[in-house]
Amino acid sequence: MKKRLRELLLCSLLFSTPYWAFAIHIVGGNFGMKSLPQRGFYQINLTLFFDVEGSVTISNAETTASCSIRSIADGRIVRSFTMTRQRFEPLVYKNAICVQQGKLRTATGYFSQELFLDPAVYNQPQGYLLIFTNCCRNQAISNIQNPINSEGVITLQFPAIMQNGAEFRNSSPDFGLPNGDYICINKPFDFNSMATDADGDELRYSMVTPYGKIDINNSFQEVRWAAGLGLSNVIPGPRPPVVNPRTGLMSLTANRPGLYVFTILVEEYRAGKRIGFVRRDFQLPVVDCQRSTLPEPPIYTSTSPNQTVQELELCEGASVTLATAEKSDYAYQWQRDNANLTGANSTSLLVTQPGDYRVIVSSALVCAGDTNSLIVKVKKAPSPIIQLSPTDTLRLCAAENGELRVTESSNYQYKWYKNGEVIVGQEKSTLNVQSAGTYSVQVTTQLRPNCPVSAWDTVQVVTAAIVTFDSLGTVCFSDSGVVPLRVSPAGGIFVGKGVEANSMKVKDVGVGTHTVSYELKDPATGCIGKQTRSLVVLPLPEINLATSQSVAQGENVTLKPQTKDPINEQFQWSPAEGLDDPFSPTPTVSVQQNRTYSLRVTDKNGCVNQAAIRLVFSNLILIPDVFSPNGDGVNDRLEIKKNGDFPSLELFIYNRWGELLFYEKDAYQNSWDGTYREKRVQAGIYSYVIQNVEKGVKQAGRLWVLY
Repeated sequence: MKKRLRELLLCSLLFSTPYWAFAIHIVGGNFGMKSLPQRGFYQINLTLFFDVEGSVTISNAETTASCSIRSIADGRIVRSFTMTRQRFEPLVYKNAICVQQGKLRTATGYFSQELFLDPAVYNQPQGYLLIFTNCCRNQAISNIQNPINSEGVITLQFPAIMQNGAEFRNSSPDFGLPNGDYICINKPFDFNSMATDADGDELRYSMVTPYGKIDINNSFQEVRWAAGLGLSNVIPGPRPPVVNPRTGLMSLTANRPGLYVFTILVEEYRAGKRIGFVRRDFQLPVVDCQRSTLPEPPIYTSTSPNQTVQELELCEGASVTLATAEKSDYAYQWQRDNANLTGANSTSLLVTQPGDYRVIVSSALVCAGDTNSLIVKVKKAPSPIIQLSPTDTLRLCAAENGELRVTESSNYQYKWYKNGEVIVGQEKSTLNVQSAGTYSVQVTTQLRPNCPVSAWDTVQVVTAAIVTFDSLGTVCFSDSGVVPLRVSPAGGIFVGKGVEANSMKVKDVGVGTHTVSYELKDPATGCIGKQTRSLVVLPLPEINLATSQSVAQGENVTLKPQTKDPINEQFQWSPAEGLDDPFSPTPTVSVQQNRTYSLRVTDKNGCVNQAAIRLVFSNLILIPDVFSPNGDGVNDRLEIKKNGDFPSLELFIYNRWGELLFYEKDAYQNSWDGTYREKRVQAGIYSYVIQNVEKGVKQAGRLWVLY
């Protein structure tokens, strides 16, 4: 059970070498955690230090590591993941003979994996732990009890990624690569454990007791120190190790040979509150070095071998070779900024970048104390002093030009860049800009013959957000019509008739052309962007159609709506039943029952209007609306069709002034022949009244007399 729990909780390496061989070859390490630009993404780094005195080589060293993340609040495993080794490099020692005597040579394995850590998941205020463990430590360790049964445990604490409803971005402190180093007995020794922080957080350093294992209760158990040793003197000597809490520099003087493990803790503070930490395990040998009798090595340049140098200027793109005297029984190791340089173990060094350089000389034959040269400060040749205006950000409104201006001198050459790309043909001290981007200028001059130096400056150009307003186009009038107003960016103000929120109501604006504008103040520039659009509302086709019409039994009715442009309009009647042509503007109806017909008219613009008429069929008297009393024997009399419901009818004919022209008590038998006082009446319109007094029926209308 204990073994299974450990497999679940801890980070372990996947390896092909035997388990016992693996256990003695990892001598320390640390985690790193870097926040990436994309929300919730982090690069997790694991640095492991291997003892390569034994069987570990690049070919058989571990290539992957399985890891886990634990919640501090409840101890549960939130996630497990596998990291891949990116590279494997030896640590550089300044004296190979002493390293061989101490039987410790160290290489570094770099493991890395990009992870998405969901802010919605990683939100516990207590934070989380990255954990790595391996079994077991090197049996040769001198300052802890039973090291072969002690595990190496490496941890990193990171804060909740979601805090107060917002993502809390943070990168952990990043330890630099240590020198491959050793400690000479009774000689003062300094070891640099400084870390850097990408977020500028405060870092505090201390030495802590290494962890030895994680027990079945998920608690971290510290190692047991060897007799007479403890956290106050992890390496025995007249001056026990002390860590500077601000710089991480560990200083000591040792007096007992051996291999000593220790842990440096760097805590990360933001606004006075601790937000995380990183622990680094490392070990150093203490060896009995012979007293050094080597003189301080002089340093000179290859071009001036007879003159020592302490300070140099490095021109742009140039290099310089530093050298020291050559002795066949000397070993050499060059350093830059107190860090051993890989492969720099000859009497000369090609320098291409600024820094503090020195050479360490030691015996190539015996382990003896080494001797350091004086530091040679290599500085970058001074750049021209320039001033770019504006100094920070240039804000431009739409269609506005801006000017970038840098210090002008006839001795300067200028090269402008936009977003890292050279702007071809721009070689003056000023640059006109219209578009947003990151603009940089490189100003170059000759400090002295063949010594070009450059200065750079950068400014951001921000342009107002471009306001876009989709075309509104043309619509047909509708009581319920709504036209959406689509703009970008949102958040501005609409001005116009019928505007409500982000739409226009067609009913409120009516037929015609209507203008609406959109204004937005850009918070980044203070510029006001404005766009104006027009909405054309077309009228619906006009339909003049009676809402109802009475129809006599047996009568065919022609529907006759009146519209403005019947030639260019489309008609559709429904239902089609009883119509001779449902697509005719004037269909004939042959149905002998009450029915409502709907008419849909579409004009040339696609606008649609509708109307309806209800036909009411009743037992009416049928009388022609036109006759021609011209004596040709056809339609010479006003014939009234006999209706069985009315056996007799009275007929009255009037002219347009209301004068009675004709009366007949029995219109069936004696209808009007178109005369008045035995003379033909004039062609025109005349009124009639037909009635049956007994049944109380009276029907009036008009008729045409034609010749």
